[in-house]
Order: sequence, then structure tokens, then C-alpha cells
Amino acid sequence: MTPPVPPPLARLVDTWIPDTAIPDDLAERVDELRAAVEASLQPADIEAVAVLIYKAVAQFDKPDADQFEAFVDQTVGGLKALPLDIIEAACQRVVETHKYRTMPTTATFLDKANGEHRIRLARFHKLDIMARRQRNARQRVERHVEADSYIERIMSGGIGERAEREGWGRVFNEYVTDVARESFLATGHAPTLDLDFNNLARLKSIAETRAAIPPHRGTPGKMIDLARFSIKP
Repeated sequence: MTPPVPPPLARLVDTWIPDTAIPDDLAERVDELRAAVEASLQPADIEAVAVLIYKAVAQFDKPDADQFEAFVDQTVGGLKALPLDIIEAACQRVVETHKYRTMPTTATFLDKANGEHRIRLARFHKLDIMARRQRNARQRVERHVEADSYIERIMSGGIGERAEREGWGRVFNEYVTDVARESFLATGHAPTLDLDFNNLARLKSIAETRAAIPPHRGTPGKMIDLARFSIKP
């Protein structure tokens, strides 16, 4: 019997051993590969499994009818959660390696199939972790871009222009940047800025206080940023 040809991507993943580093040509296709391996893990149809078992044991000596049917039921029950291509390959290996005329046991079929199934599951779990990490990294970059766009809009708006004219633009930019990046990275949404009179006056006061402090001699041009001058409310 000839095992069905798996999807091309799943076959490509079959060349990768789970406990080794994923090859570069596969690392660029993690989402695609994960979906292919997940599809290849779908359980087989019970009737198709039964047909495979009947064919596999056809050449061996069988026990009486009741024992044979019990064997088939037990074996199908143990294999039905596995993919069809793994079951078919396992049946072929049983036929090729069983040395006796007596019929192979249920455990023989399960051992052959479960080993390959564990390998495929390991591939899927590793791809799943890699896919989630890559999605998180892409999301972080996208949210940084969104935050920067938001910051630019605020700084080019009326309140940002006013802050620049009055000399506290840098402090206001720091405040907007800090709040925007924290909000976008945590939630993906724009923040609610505190633009009431008291907070704007506080930011302006921070700018005035910083301007009065001379640069640190050890770091030319760098202002001393004391905790009490924090831009956070």
C-alpha cells in the first residue's frame, strides 16, 4: 500500500527534526508551515482506519472471528485520533517488519504510529511558539509605528505648537511620547492625554526648572533629570 502524499509544506517540514534549529528557509515561512502541519494533524475517518487495518493483517494468520473483530475494534479505537497518512505508513511498516505468521498485536500498530505522531506534534508545538513570537514582534513594531504617528499628530497640532512657542515643547513631547508608547504597546489604542490646565502648567514648570540647571560636566549637553522633575503625573 502506498501512503497518501502529504501537502508539499508538510512534507518540507518532515525534513526538520524538532529538537534542532529550524532551517533558515523554513524560518521565513513559520505561519504558513504551522498551518500546514496543523492541517496534517487532523484525525482520520474511522472507516478508513478500519480498511487499513483489514488490509494490513490480510496476509497473517487470524484468530477466531470474535477475537479478530475485538482486535480490529481495539486497534481502530487506539488509532482513530491520528492522521490517516501516519496510520497508513505505520501499517506499511508493520507489514514490512513483522517476522511471524501470527497476526501483529494492537500495541505493535500503536507503537509504530504514535512515534511518528509525537514527532509531528513536536514540530507543530515548536512552530506554534515561533509563530506567536514572530506575531508579537511584528505587532510590537506596528504599535511603535502607530505611537510615533500619534505623537507626530499631537506635536503638530495646536497644543504641540503652543508648547514649542512657549519653550516647553521638549517636555511636552516627552510626556506625549511616554504616555503614547505605554498605551499603544499595552493595548494597541491611543491614550487619553491629560491636557487640563494643572498638568500643562506642571509640564511648563518642569521645562523652566530644567532650563535653570546647568549641563552635567561629565556629559556635555545632558541635563540632570531628577526624579522630582518626572514628566509622569
